[in-house]
Amino acid sequence: MITSLNRLSAGWANYFRHGVSKAVFTAIDSLAWGRIMRWIRAKYSHGRHRIGMTELRRRFCDQGWRFAHNGVVFTGASSVAVTRSRGLCRRSRPCGHYAIVDRDGTFHRHGEG
Repeated sequence: MITSLNRLSAGWANYFRHGVSKAVFTAIDSLAWGRIMRWIRAKYSHGRHRIGMTELRRRFCDQGWRFAHNGVVFTGASSVAVTRSRGLCRRSRPCGHYAIVDRDGTFHRHGEG
């Protein structure tokens, strides 16, 4: 399960990594971590007795609160490096202006539109 979640979140993050998205990746990882935690606690509950957080950490985390099982570690979307796409610039050297493409495919440069 951790391997498939890593693939899914890394693929999604690679698609959206061009831009200012690191905070969103962290929020997605936090949400995924919470869902994994609730799934494990529900799976290993016996009647009304649920697995405690200390037991969950001891059994399913390798360092800190990072989920790992059989050498596979949950990395999430935050492991993907965020790159900002540089737009086309009329200057001869890179200037740091960004290109923006709207949902309808309109291309903007230097804060146009």
